[in-house]
Amino acid sequence: LLSRRQRQMCIRDRFHSVRRGGRELLMNSKERVRNAVMYRKPDRIPVGFEAVPSVVEKIMKAHNLRSFKELIDFYQVDICDCNPNYIGKRTATRTEGDKTIAESIYGGEVWLKNNKGEIHAVMHKYPFDENTTVQDILSHDWITPDDFDYESVKRKCDLYKDKALIVGHEGPFQFSTFMMD
Repeated sequence: LLSRRQRQMCIRDRFHSVRRGGRELLMNSKERVRNAVMYRKPDRIPVGFEAVPSVVEKIMKAHNLRSFKELIDFYQVDICDCNPNYIGKRTATRTEGDKTIAESIYGGEVWLKNNKGEIHAVMHKYPFDENTTVQDILSHDWITPDDFDYESVKRKCDLYKDKALIVGHEGPFQFSTFMMD
């Protein structure tokens, strides 16, 4: 395990700098991401981080990190999500044989697959699988803005104020979830 001082040295040593006009330029996360999106050269490639809870736990334990914020700082993550937390009513689960099925927040159902102790939600029944008319879609039980805790967005923005923030899913990995059976 690394001491706090060793972790700080690792962070400093991982900085890749760019020289302009003979001086070293270090960008903050927001500048780095903005430059990359605008096709301008950042000082290094912007870093995002996403992992299932068991992986986060293992990484934190391996590096003696006490919080997710310490993990973000340790790996110099530039991009953090500030999605609102879901607080709606769609949380029911049921068991069918050896499968646990949960209601998706969008309607439909997901299988809760156990992968060596880590639970993954895999889409099982899409929200509109049984809809055949426009009226079926119009009468769908849609999620509403009231189903989310927007104070959680403020808390995340305050926690990651020095980072580039995103809302929504930032990567292609969700699509592979839909291909699992």
